[in-house]
Parts: sequence; structure tokens; C-alpha cells
Amino acid sequence: MSKTNDFMKKSNYLRLPNQSFWQQEEIGNGECPIKFVVKKIGEKGSPEDKAYDEYIKAHRFLPKNPMAILEQEIKEEGEKLLCSRTNIKDKKKILIILAHHGSEIALDYLEKYEEQIDPELEYWVEMAIDECELFLEDRQEQKKSIWN
Repeated sequence: MSKTNDFMKKSNYLRLPNQSFWQQEEIGNGECPIKFVVKKIGEKGSPEDKAYDEYIKAHRFLPKNPMAILEQEIKEEGEKLLCSRTNIKDKKKILIILAHHGSEIALDYLEKYEEQIDPELEYWVEMAIDECELFLEDRQEQKKSIWN
């Protein structure tokens, strides 16, 4: 089974509420191991729909290989995310980077931020956590296959 098909089976990928049907969309900068996301569509123009579109567009901030970012840099970005003085635009960039790092450290920071979230980033953090969990699971599966 291909990664895309396996990924699409995880249909709870985006936990956006009040959605009714599925759409497949290609995203990323070509360097991401998963090139499709499953999107539940809300009403056009709804806060969820706008947040999703913004989140997908923000993938342009990703470095070529976000998983190669050093652990110390992830910690620094995570601390910025938790800082109340960090502006929303910067927090959006950090959320995308942490989501694609796919590490336990990145996921920990995302979950900590979810507890003290800026209300306007509610949907962003949900999507970031979901993406991070998928990338983390993929990393763990790759490690298992190397050692088996």
C-alpha cells in the first residue's frame, strides 16, 4: 500500500468540526514525504474553511527538509510559540515548522500550546498536532523497518 493510500485511511487527519464531505488536495514543497492531505470541507467562508486555506498556504514557510532541523532549534521555536509576546504571524510559521518536524519534542510543544492557545489559532493548532502525529508515526515506522 502506498503512503498516500495509507495516509488517506487516517480520515480523522483534520479534526475540523461541522464538516460534511471529503476533498483531496496536493500540498507541500515537494520535499514532504506525504503530498496529499484529506480535507473535510465546511461551509465556504466559514472560520474552519478560512483557517484550513491559510494553513495550507503557510506551507511555503517550510524549509526544504523540516525533519532535519536540530532538536535545539525546535526547542527554541517551541519556546517562542509559548511566549505571549510572539506575534500571531510568527506563531503560524512556528506551527507549520513544528508540525512537519514530526518529533516528540515538537508534538510536546504543540500540545502545551493547545493548553494556552491564542483563540484565533484554534484550528491551526489542531491541524498542526494532527500533521505532527502523522509525521512522528511515519518516522517511528521507518525506524522499525530499518531494524527489522
